[in-house]
Amino acid sequence: MRSLLLFMLVGLVAGCTKTPNAEAVGDLDGRTSSEKSEALPQAPQLTLDQSSPDRALKSYWQVVDAVNKLVYERTTNGGNEFGELIYGLQDRVALGGYYSAIRSHKPILETYERDITDVEVQSQTRAVVHATIRNSTLIPEGAEVSDYDRRARKDGEKYRYVLEKDGDKWMVAEMWHFDSLLDKDWVKLLPKETKPQVSTATYEGV
Repeated sequence: MRSLLLFMLVGLVAGCTKTPNAEAVGDLDGRTSSEKSEALPQAPQLTLDQSSPDRALKSYWQVVDAVNKLVYERTTNGGNEFGELIYGLQDRVALGGYYSAIRSHKPILETYERDITDVEVQSQTRAVVHATIRNSTLIPEGAEVSDYDRRARKDGEKYRYVLEKDGDKWMVAEMWHFDSLLDKDWVKLLPKETKPQVSTATYEGV
């Protein structure tokens, strides 16, 4: 599920990227692609340090946070027209309160605490970095906090990153997550195999 959400975020941000010298191609709402690109958020100016595995991982997280912020801004600004289109279709077949909980949900820009716990430089071009990541997002007023929530926010989750040297820069090559609930083992999140997947989920069709 984490990897699915990640790919969804990447796809959304890709759709927000301004293409230089974009041709003026007409669209269904009457605006050209050039006109639309002017309203899109610009990529932030980031200072990245990839001179060592730990610094490269911190730079990677800096990009992750920047992407999350872009997605948050994109989904909270200028999405009303699309939302009204969706609502209009849903209201033709369901009572008013049916989708109320979903519609009242507002996007949240989540924050994280990240601690590097171990750096193992295996060779001149390969390193493995372990980290613990905790969700530090402000708990909304009225939320019911369970014992699991408290424990998860306190303990965080364990991740393992494999970094490889590309020229004079360390780059993230793999990301693993320790599944403490089911597999009790490391599960590779990225990169994923690109072979076709068998669809079994039904939640989008209910």
